[in-house]
Amino acid sequence: MNKAETDAAIAAFIAGGGEITRLRYADKKSVDRANRRAYHRDAAINGNQKSVAFLKKEEKRESQMIFSRIEREKA
Repeated sequence: MNKAETDAAIAAFIAGGGEITRLRYADKKSVDRANRRAYHRDAAINGNQKSVAFLKKEEKRESQMIFSRIEREKA
């Protein structure tokens, strides 16, 4: 994706009512974490108990933090 395509995607997102809180490039760790959560979310929908446990553990960890993930991204 080149700069023109990125700018067009951002403009479409904002025109659709989106809000940009912090724009940054995703590193490999962030991409891997998002892919892992998406995998477990899909597997949990299909009844995989290990994935359900993984999502509950992640939710518990997130709830114990002082700031939410969204608030941490805004900083």
